[in-house]
Amino acid sequence: MSRSTDGSMNSEVADCFSGKRAAADLARSAQRRPSGKWSSPSWRVESPERSVRHRAQSLGLKRTTLNKILRKDLRFHLYRIQVRHKLTPEDKNRRVKMAKWFTKHPAVFDRLWFSDEAHFWLSGHVNSRNAVHWGSKVPDKVLTKPLHSEKVSAWIAMRRGGGLIGPFFFENERGVAQTLNAERYVGTALRPFWEELQRKNGVDVNEEWIQQDGATPHTAAASRAWLQERFPDRVISLKEEVKWAPHSPDLSPLDFFLWGYLKARVYAEKPKTSEQLKRAIIMEVGRTPTEMVGRAVDHLETVRLPQVIRRSGAHTEHLL
Repeated sequence: MSRSTDGSMNSEVADCFSGKRAAADLARSAQRRPSGKWSSPSWRVESPERSVRHRAQSLGLKRTTLNKILRKDLRFHLYRIQVRHKLTPEDKNRRVKMAKWFTKHPAVFDRLWFSDEAHFWLSGHVNSRNAVHWGSKVPDKVLTKPLHSEKVSAWIAMRRGGGLIGPFFFENERGVAQTLNAERYVGTALRPFWEELQRKNGVDVNEEWIQQDGATPHTAAASRAWLQERFPDRVISLKEEVKWAPHSPDLSPLDFFLWGYLKARVYAEKPKTSEQLKRAIIMEVGRTPTEMVGRAVDHLETVRLPQVIRRSGAHTEHLL
């Protein structure tokens, strides 16, 4: 029997987890030495996706005993596997190419407006995890929400040192959200953005850049022509000379930071109408510190993009 200097049975547990010893041997060891301390953070567990309950059954141990061994003695942690879209080899190559371009042009971050739109659903603040009822019998109540909830579609641009411009809402004259197309994209988002950009102190519009993803309204001929007229050779998008890699929400500060930050605060107000929802969005955008926006862009530049290069374009967000 192999033991550590403090009397623990590191090798016994490690051998059993790695399949070198029978489960029954570990069970007998556990019964002989119930207070034995097994400690090493370096042991490998075969079939790490297997549940503690099934692993305990195969080892002949109580689930609570095995839980203690895994967490306290071996210092393992339970990690939730995240679901992400599939990246093709071409997707990964594009992500690396884009990351390397940014690495070669770091000064662009001080002039680049990241932009995007997002939906805010009126029923988005419902959280069933917080809907509890203590009692002696099942309560006769349920949470309800509309089958087709009202929504608000907002467009925002953000830049390090420049804060936020927006929100601009895609809606008709009655205030009802509209499906985005190229005409609405230019008229409802890009034009007012350009007008506000021209009014910003300390901003030279002839030096500013703009980024957008590859959504169809963004890459339509009319949208591209409008942008190139005002941002000649300073547009980062799917069909431009400097290409934004598709399937890369983890590299957009609006996706990995801003939308989640805003929604957490907007839904905390529990808006009851679309007008209340829009007012809450406008209020929270106005409250968002410019320094916080800058830190999100800093994180992209110094952490996420280098990670993309190191991982040859593979997913990175689950490791951050």
